[in-house]
Amino acid sequence: MRLGLYDQLEIMECGLKELTMLRNTILEISKSNNINPVFAFKKFCSDIEVQYDTKLGFEKRIEEMNKSLIDAQQEFRSISLECSKLKDLYVKLGELFEYGVSQSDIVYWNNIVKGYTKDLSA
Repeated sequence: MRLGLYDQLEIMECGLKELTMLRNTILEISKSNNINPVFAFKKFCSDIEVQYDTKLGFEKRIEEMNKSLIDAQQEFRSISLECSKLKDLYVKLGELFEYGVSQSDIVYWNNIVKGYTKDLSA
């Protein structure tokens, strides 16, 4: 039976190296938490049995949430850039208003510029 089980593990590409890594990980966990290694292994197996399906179900949700986070960060950067541009606009408008320029003056100048060129940047 043991050889059959080992063969099944090998088919899954879980050999001695992977089993040793699993053993060392559990020993490291038990040592860092001052837990008996036998108890740590039983707890590890119990946690897998009880929590595996729950954790597996959350992996897709975590991926979706990470994607949403990245999208939100990109949107935040875009909004921040727009706010920065508006801040500069408000500063310039404030300067014009300090010099006595009115809103109607700005509208009037805008209409003059539109009349002379199609490229407003010129």
